[in-house]
Amino acid sequence: MNHSEQNNSKQSPALRTSIAVLIGLFSCLIIWIGSIFTCNLIGGPLLSDDYLPISALMLSLLLALCINPLLGTFHASWKLNTRQMTIILGMMLVGSFLSGQGLMKTLPHSLAGICIRASTEQKTAELYQNSGLKSCLFPDKLVYNEDVIVSDRAVAGLLSGESIPWKAWIKPLFSWLPLFAFYGMMMIGLARIVTPQWRDNERISFPLLEIYRPLVQTPEGDSLFTPIFRLKKFWGAAGAVFLLHFFTGAQQYWPGSVPAIPLEWNLSRCFTDEFWLNSPWYFNSSKIYFTYVGIAFFLTTRISFSIWFTMIGYGIYQTIHTTYFPPYVWDTVNDHRSGVVLVLVVVILWLGRARWKEIACSLIKFKGTGKDRQNCIAGWMFLSGMLSMAAWFFWAGTSPGWALLFVCTSFIVCLLISRVVAETGLPFLRIFDWDPLSIMKITFAPFAGTATVFLAAIATSLYHFGSRISGTAMATEVFALENPSSNERTRHFNSILIATIIIGTIVVGSTLVYLGYRFETNIFGEGHPFTSVSKSFDHVISSATAWQQQGVIEKTSYNRIGHIALGAGIAGILMWLCMNFPAWPLHPVGFLMLLSYYGEVIWASVCLGWLLKTLIVRYGGSRMYTASKPFFLGLIFGELIATMFWFLLPLTVSLLTGQPYNPISIRP
Repeated sequence: MNHSEQNNSKQSPALRTSIAVLIGLFSCLIIWIGSIFTCNLIGGPLLSDDYLPISALMLSLLLALCINPLLGTFHASWKLNTRQMTIILGMMLVGSFLSGQGLMKTLPHSLAGICIRASTEQKTAELYQNSGLKSCLFPDKLVYNEDVIVSDRAVAGLLSGESIPWKAWIKPLFSWLPLFAFYGMMMIGLARIVTPQWRDNERISFPLLEIYRPLVQTPEGDSLFTPIFRLKKFWGAAGAVFLLHFFTGAQQYWPGSVPAIPLEWNLSRCFTDEFWLNSPWYFNSSKIYFTYVGIAFFLTTRISFSIWFTMIGYGIYQTIHTTYFPPYVWDTVNDHRSGVVLVLVVVILWLGRARWKEIACSLIKFKGTGKDRQNCIAGWMFLSGMLSMAAWFFWAGTSPGWALLFVCTSFIVCLLISRVVAETGLPFLRIFDWDPLSIMKITFAPFAGTATVFLAAIATSLYHFGSRISGTAMATEVFALENPSSNERTRHFNSILIATIIIGTIVVGSTLVYLGYRFETNIFGEGHPFTSVSKSFDHVISSATAWQQQGVIEKTSYNRIGHIALGAGIAGILMWLCMNFPAWPLHPVGFLMLLSYYGEVIWASVCLGWLLKTLIVRYGGSRMYTASKPFFLGLIFGELIATMFWFLLPLTVSLLTGQPYNPISIRP
């Protein structure tokens, strides 16, 4: 125990935990309110929408570089220790999924939009009225020609002299809150189950921990900063990246006065023959993102190679098929991905079968070791969350079978996205496949009703759209980062994270409602910020009508099952080769990026990071690789700081001078 930890040990653990929770809650409030305000009323960068959320990292960096050193100058025992910093970071990361892309960000105004549409369209009103959905889920009645003032004002803004009708939103709040609470229980329980298996048994690399760890470490002795923040290589790389982005942004603001250093290219004019015209757009144009160059350096070579090579290889296949063997059905890519998802989930469960058996046995043990108690708590949290979510969907209006399907898809997505983030460290990705709506398209079940289609859309938004920043993946990273010494501390941390999700649901929902009523336009006077959001579930009516008339939601002109089987077969062969031949270079994880903006914009950066790591390891060995880590961490933090700088500077200039707001895009 170093000198700083000895001083901190003089404080009671309960007091230290309470201080950390208060700081974490205050930080979460900044993230929740700031992210919503920035996205909807300013149009700035997404501050909490990936697995390296800008807001959480910047606040952690502020704690590590400013607040904690300042506390240490007054008294060494005042400094936040590693455990406290881990709690704060964990609350911010897990809480970020509520204000990120997903259900919560669109739910209040989507519900208002449904009420408005039902009041103006008789067919829509009849479908919802006959659906069996609980009326308490909505702020107004779903009746044709009904006055829906609560919903109208939420989308269009209040009239002069009107006040926010908070009372009308109480029932919807307490109707939807259990879903998020149960989902939180499931996510935290699942993260507790898989983290020991992946970290300790399978030795997954968890590349993002290389970024999180310096933010939570306690400085040694009387030092004010952790070792990484005292290295010239780190700050040299961070400064170089910041300058590159500074010149790029400044050139857009003051053209001709500042030299631009291009980080992107476009070769589309150089190739005009049919083959290149049919190639994916990312073949001709791309951009270097230093965040992904740095992350690729910390990846295993097999994973980083697979990501960029699969994008190139599959793109060539698409180009050849389109040019020489038309027509090419682009939707088949989704089916190939679906097959890959199925195989990856099966393999993940198979590799962790001993862990799942251990959890199952612990559920029936009322006494045991500390490890058994921890397993029992994690298992019951997970199981209770799953069953409670299924009960909520059944209560809301669907059948038990569909409710169980919705919950199973949540498990598949949470498990897979957590594993992919743990193994690849890619902060910018999403799981698209095996969502309830996609499954409905390939089943031949009779029409299950509008309520089922609506709740399927809810589940898809919550799990699949929300997988861009999943609470399970965030919790897994945090639990891999910490090393609790007692069952009591573990149980407290679980409760803290679940409470964060419940509080965040209330805060985010209330903030969205408040902004919808108080702002008729964004802060620059450019249209109501929530008009488009209110139409998020307009597709429910068309999907329900198509299913009812055609027997299936959507008929396809090709064999979907066959293409899913093809994707599963390819993934199965690749996984078998990976598990039996250590030198085999190609992993099926790259297929999850296909036909997605996520893979298309980052492949070149991952390729560059892979190439640099390969050269460093080959010609410098492990010693040079270890010595290079601070440099590549500097690349990541430098781009993070540049992103925040080019968000704040244009906003300040616009507010002070009245010029149009022109944010500079740094990260995808």
